[in-house]
Amino acid sequence: MPHNSILAPSLLAGQHTRLAESAAQVAAAGAPWLHLDIMDGHFVPNLTFGPQMVAELRREVPGLFFDVHLMLDEPQRTSCSHFLNSSGSPKSYYSTVYFSGQYQGFN
Repeated sequence: MPHNSILAPSLLAGQHTRLAESAAQVAAAGAPWLHLDIMDGHFVPNLTFGPQMVAELRREVPGLFFDVHLMLDEPQRTSCSHFLNSSGSPKSYYSTVYFSGQYQGFN
């Protein structure tokens, strides 16, 4: 049975002082998706990107599908809609959002 795989390079593997350039390299290499790990510093010890960064990346690489992984300790305090609205079109650019061990699909 054929299996269609999708390559979604993680932005965390990119150059942190040049995130837009790293995202553009993913698009230029032909990968259709970009994986974004959003960490709140509580659910996991690291702190990464916020909605403003996601919105700015969307303007820089409008054609990439954003695969967003929200790792939030209290998702009710940090609305997922902030991240969804930052893309301009959640159904077009987001596959799934994971938070606090729960799965929420946005297909």
